[in-house]
Amino acid sequence: WGGVGGYILLGRCLNEVTLWRWTITFPSSAMAVAQTVVSAAEVAATAGIAYIFLPDAPGLGYGVFLAIYIASYTAGLVASVPGGLGVFDGAMMLALGGYMPEPRIITAILIFRLFYYIIPLFLAGVMFAGHELFLRGDAVLLSRKAGGDSPARGPRTTRPSVVIRESEADFSVAVATGAVSLCGGVLIALTILDPETWDNAAGWLHTLFGMAGDYLLSLIGVALIGLAIGLSQRVTLAWKVTLGLLAAAAGLTLLRGSPLLIPALMALVAILIAPFRNSYYRHARVLSEPLSFPTVMSLLLLIACVVVLACAGPHDALGGSWWEIMLFASSSGVGRWTMGLAVMLGLLMIMRLIRPGRIAIVPWDAQGQARYHMLDHAIDAVGAAWRPSGQIVGARGQALLPFVRRGTFLIGLGDPAGNAEDCVSAIWWLRDLAVQEGRQPAFWCVGAMFLPVYNDLGLTAWPLPVSAQKAHSPGMETFYLCARPNDARLLQSLMHN
Repeated sequence: WGGVGGYILLGRCLNEVTLWRWTITFPSSAMAVAQTVVSAAEVAATAGIAYIFLPDAPGLGYGVFLAIYIASYTAGLVASVPGGLGVFDGAMMLALGGYMPEPRIITAILIFRLFYYIIPLFLAGVMFAGHELFLRGDAVLLSRKAGGDSPARGPRTTRPSVVIRESEADFSVAVATGAVSLCGGVLIALTILDPETWDNAAGWLHTLFGMAGDYLLSLIGVALIGLAIGLSQRVTLAWKVTLGLLAAAAGLTLLRGSPLLIPALMALVAILIAPFRNSYYRHARVLSEPLSFPTVMSLLLLIACVVVLACAGPHDALGGSWWEIMLFASSSGVGRWTMGLAVMLGLLMIMRLIRPGRIAIVPWDAQGQARYHMLDHAIDAVGAAWRPSGQIVGARGQALLPFVRRGTFLIGLGDPAGNAEDCVSAIWWLRDLAVQEGRQPAFWCVGAMFLPVYNDLGLTAWPLPVSAQKAHSPGMETFYLCARPNDARLLQSLMHN
């Protein structure tokens, strides 16, 4: 603890220290605390994975095992053997030998390594292979079938999935969508996966959750499946509500007494989604547009579904999920199927309400031009050298991105002007508009500030010739064309014509 406290305090006293030729930079105290908390949680969770595979032994509680695990893990790190192979296992056998027979220790260690190393390796391999196949598309597969020698015949078609090369941000959203859907399915089927209920709740909590807990968790599962659709469409509201529901599900399943794997899954998915806030940049239509009659009706129907489900829920100690009550309850058939209808209709309304808002486009007229040039980082050449087709408004309405349609391309003219955070959403909105129109997105004469964002779109930055840079802004050093590699020459010719 002294070492941890000293590490945290160093960030307040020293920014960096130089030892011979090496300079060591210390994190801030807040970052050091965050690192300590995350590291401790990771080690505790990993030890929990190993602990659940051990048989019960007198005197071997989780606290004792955690100390043994940390010591064995440290020995593996000091030995510098990949995965601590042999060293970690030997230390565990030595420390646990007084609690249980060696065959049981070996079995537990092998199962732990299977779940902690082997299964994640295969899952990551499958995901990586799928990612690569998605990126490379059908052309590689067809060329391999043809032996690489036969020319392609007939018109060349492009799948919608490769109209824009999938980026790492796209892949993270796809993984998040699948993971949240999995969590929803687990919660719906929880009473089958784990019939034991609410062992960790006592007193009135046991009575309350024993009656309605499984019902609530199964409804959270349905909501997560609906929100997964919003995540796939990069909706901010879906991201926020999903994090809240996953946190609630983790706490409830832990209180329920479910195997640690289930609350750990909920918490892990929430932790994986939380850092990718910038990937969910679209505002839900219900929040970003004036309330229309269809939106109001959707809200009223969702509220009605919630009321029906609250009234039709379990009213005895038997409890159960919504689908168990619908299929097996002794109430009338009309009441049971009303519950099922309310669940399905509520799911449909959730999916409808979290649809992304429409892309706001401002025409390039006198008013639009004046509005653009009032913003920070507006480009003088826009409107003079290039006549925009329109302007895309950022999600917060604080940024504008002029664009022009040339051939099969939708080209952003320079970086967006306005608030820096809102500029990112404007860039992504242009990508969305290009997809809707069946065009390729590109960006002409952009600076270095947003190059990581353009890279997330799957675009490559190409330095522009000096003549183009001077026409854009003589005071700047380097400007870029961001486009797919095969489109760079064509775009330069289009923009110079």
